[in-house]
Amino acid sequence: MRMTYLFPAIGALLCFAAGCGGGDSKSSSTFSSTLPGTAVLATLTPSQVTTLCNEQKAFLSSSAIQSDMTELACRYAGVLSAAFSNPATDAAAQSACQSIYDQCKKSGTSTTTTSTCSAPDSTCMATVAELSACLNDTPNVVQSLESSVPSCKTLTLKDVTDASSGSGMQAYTSVPCATVQQKCPTFSSPISSMM
Repeated sequence: MRMTYLFPAIGALLCFAAGCGGGDSKSSSTFSSTLPGTAVLATLTPSQVTTLCNEQKAFLSSSAIQSDMTELACRYAGVLSAAFSNPATDAAAQSACQSIYDQCKKSGTSTTTTSTCSAPDSTCMATVAELSACLNDTPNVVQSLESSVPSCKTLTLKDVTDASSGSGMQAYTSVPCATVQQKCPTFSSPISSMM
């Protein structure tokens, strides 16, 4: 199963990492599949793959997760904008950040979920329950990334320098997704595309 998530506002930069938000994620959605939790992904029928793909898409498109991801993408876009503006002061960095952040929030289109979903290969031994645990860890990843990026109001020149070098982001290791990726080496989760 392959899921691809695009963040058009800042394009490929979010493939490395995403980080924005107020720090208090409101995602309360829980992924639950209609398929048996013990079903091994490699053994799913084409109909079951379609069902699981549709369930994942619905979950990841939920308003709570999309709201958090939009906040995440907009804040990070603002910080990157400030980094590219070569600000001389904290106030200049904050202004450049806020301008892009506000545009991003106003557009409401900073996060777009597109998916390409195909059957897992024959080596994918993770179960539906393990995949569900990975998907349910998505809000934790978002919160971790949000906490590693300053708001525009608190942005400093040091933060801008860190963003420019990539050293300001904190990695989040999702144990549930690591399990799925270990059992399905070709699997690309929404969490891995954020890191």
